Amino acid sequence: MFKKLLTAFAALALLTSLAACGPVSSTEETGTDPSAPTGQTAPSTTTATEGKKPFEEQVLVDNELVTVKLTGVDEKNFWGYTLKVFLENKTDKSLMYTIDNVSVNGFMCDPFWAVTVAGGKKANEEISFGEGDFEKNGIETVEEIAFTLRIYNSDDWLEEDLVNQTFTINP
Repeated sequence: MFKKLLTAFAALALLTSLAACGPVSSTEETGTDPSAPTGQTAPSTTTATEGKKPFEEQVLVDNELVTVKLTGVDEKNFWGYTLKVFLENKTDKSLMYTIDNVSVNGFMCDPFWAVTVAGGKKANEEISFGEGDFEKNGIETVEEIAFTLRIYNSDDWLEEDLVNQTFTINP
């Protein structure tokens, strides 16, 4: 008798857990309100980004050796919150572009970003922040990103940096 009761309880628990993982409701799938008359949709919700001003391109460095521009932000990138950057190497050497001491809203984060650009070449790159850093630090909206941009000869690490400068941006 005890085994039958335990088996019935386990089956009920399994069914309950499967029901919780069931299909998404029609409101979540289509945005329609099942209680609204046919053809009407549920009212839209305001997102955190609707009140923000539009992104404006920011030139971080533009000199006779290099150019670095922040060209965009993708808050919903597959890899996480992403900064889009344009890099130009105006020298004849291969240059390494890195960022160090990165903080988002005052919390240290590490996007693990480094890119080599060959002499005389340009690149469009992305700096992505993992969702784990944001979740761990309770970051829901990016207000400020601070970092040190370092650009150096990728073939001679002992050579003096072309750029070693700290920036604070408000994307």
